[in-house]
Amino acid sequence: MARKPMPWFRVYVETMHDRKIRRLKPEHRWLWIVVLAMTRQSPVEGALMISETEPARAFDLADMAGLTERQTTVGLEHMEQVGLIETDPDTGTWTVPAWNSRQFASDNRAGT
Repeated sequence: MARKPMPWFRVYVETMHDRKIRRLKPEHRWLWIVVLAMTRQSPVEGALMISETEPARAFDLADMAGLTERQTTVGLEHMEQVGLIETDPDTGTWTVPAWNSRQFASDNRAGT
């Protein structure tokens, strides 16, 4: 039986040296991973959406990260201050600005 493909996203080894990440509290570093995972599952590329028309909210991320809504809100605010995420002023949707340049539709690593 063929294995069912699993969604994935890239986490680069430079992450552990990135000042923006290192300045986050440990629980917010985990929240960053949840942000990436939820962005990967989003029906809108690069955006934190739970459906094509419904943006994710802090309580959605808190639930997925196992954090309080307050911890999550503080973490998201800090991520926005350092440029890890942006908020669309019209919709309130969070986006990951470098998503398209750092995440790819496939990961063909043949020969490496």
